[in-house]
Amino acid sequence: MNVDIADSIRNQPGLKSAVEQATDLLEREMRNTAVPTSVHWNTESDEHDRPVLALTLADRYGVLKERFDLKEWKNPSRLQSRLHRLWGDMLQMRSQKQVEKLIEMMAASNGE
Repeated sequence: MNVDIADSIRNQPGLKSAVEQATDLLEREMRNTAVPTSVHWNTESDEHDRPVLALTLADRYGVLKERFDLKEWKNPSRLQSRLHRLWGDMLQMRSQKQVEKLIEMMAASNGE
């Protein structure tokens, strides 16, 4: 897992610590993955111009992005649940892409 944390987070010790803890939770979710995954944390603003944390997961199969309201960091079980669900979405995307590639390969080998 390649982790990148934006300077806008690193410059805020409390925020940096929270993101590092969330990254540890995510790393536990990803523990047995064979496909290298990059993790990028950044700060953004939501549609009401409130600060949010943005998490982007990327690998050779695709990219997923999720935003987290800063209030969510006060509820670790909710945060863990969202990270678990996001990782599940990433695995589902991978599986779908792998099945599509397998179907293409089978069609090519059958001359279709």
